[in-house]
Amino acid sequence: MEKNKIEDLVDKLLEAKDKLNESIELMEEVARETKNSYAESYLIDQLKVHVGSDHGFLSNDFNIDEWIEQIEDEENEKEDN
Repeated sequence: MEKNKIEDLVDKLLEAKDKLNESIELMEEVARETKNSYAESYLIDQLKVHVGSDHGFLSNDFNIDEWIEQIEDEENEKEDN
C-alpha cells in the first residue's frame, strides 16, 4: 500500500477515535447526572476499551490503537522485504 494511503487510513482512524472520545465524554456527563452506573459499566467503559489502549482496564479486546499499529506494522514489513 502507498505511504500516502497508509497515512490517510491512520488519519481516518485517529479522527474516529477523537469523535468516539467526544461521545464518551457526553455519555459520561449524562450517566453522572442520572446516576446510571449500569450505563457507565456496560456501555461507556466498553467503548473506552475499544477506543484505545489507555483506558486502564485489563482487556485483550481489539481497539483503534492496535488497528493503527497493525496497519503501520504491515506497511513496515512490506518495506523491509
